[in-house]
Amino acid sequence: MVQLELRSVSKTYLRGRVTALRDIHLVLPRGKFLAVLGPSGCGKSTLLRLVAGLEEPDRGEIFLAGRRVNGVPPARRNVAMVFQNYALYPHFTVYQNIALSLKLRGFSRGEIERRVREVARLLGLEELLERYPRELSGGQQQRTALARALVREPEVFLLDEPLSNLDAQIREETRSELKRLFRDLGATVLYVTHDQTEALSMADLVAVMEGGEIRQLGPPEEIYHQPRHRFVACFVGLPRINLLKGRLEGGVFVSEDGGLRLPLGLSWEGPVEIGLRPEHLRPGKGALTLQGQVTLVESLGPQKVLFLKVGSCEIRALVPQDFPISPGKVLEFHLDPRKIYLFDPLTGKRLP
Repeated sequence: MVQLELRSVSKTYLRGRVTALRDIHLVLPRGKFLAVLGPSGCGKSTLLRLVAGLEEPDRGEIFLAGRRVNGVPPARRNVAMVFQNYALYPHFTVYQNIALSLKLRGFSRGEIERRVREVARLLGLEELLERYPRELSGGQQQRTALARALVREPEVFLLDEPLSNLDAQIREETRSELKRLFRDLGATVLYVTHDQTEALSMADLVAVMEGGEIRQLGPPEEIYHQPRHRFVACFVGLPRINLLKGRLEGGVFVSEDGGLRLPLGLSWEGPVEIGLRPEHLRPGKGALTLQGQVTLVESLGPQKVLFLKVGSCEIRALVPQDFPISPGKVLEFHLDPRKIYLFDPLTGKRLP
């Protein structure tokens, strides 16, 4: 069953001079976790605010559990939102922060007690219910904000970069906790983030946005391995993909300066951009080999990134940490032609 649907939704600001969202189509099935991924200013938070009812679209329709909610105020949409800043009431205890929305909706004291205790047990907050927000760590504040959302039993959870204020270790732990929690609840989640690690590790589906448009929507594995747009290939992946401009001439890719030639065996010709992921470049000769001089080495712990000068092109390759190398050395790398992405230089769309 479809839990959330957006049909041809558009949103502009400054009397139409600034486009935040352009003709968005989105379907989120019940019980699925969707991460909306993109850089600052791409429209992802605007999309979340439209679903929450904090703003209204200029065009298009929004449906929650089959009900059209255009014009319906936030309080009547049965969605729960967790913000980047947790917006806890400093003069309320953890218990009071969690219980507030239930009080405002007229639940009985017994029902409020039952729900708050249940969600506190679920999130490990039982020993913290009498504390105030100032007495909590960042991770505990995040769990309190999440508990306040969970206790409402909403149709859709809306999370706007809720982990960005946490340090790296707490963020990693919380990612796992959230994924397990929402899976166990069978919750429907719309999660906005600029962090590709969060999106790829937590979500069932990822929507990559650029300039107010969804460039690609699909499972994390498809987003990474089969990008359908140049922006998706560039935005998703660490180290970043190598993107090279040139032409196809007689089935051979020739870089703009002519210093790199790769026989791809394709039958058509013309301008093209190719994408080579650093992890797909393997040391040694093979069916498709390129040669370059190492100009820089960056350590990433278990791996390191080599920067290779090939003609006027700089190409990054990912190798194990114990791979023997030093700047100035000339190396050969080979790659699988099936793992080379071709993009139209004008539209950015993936070429077959």
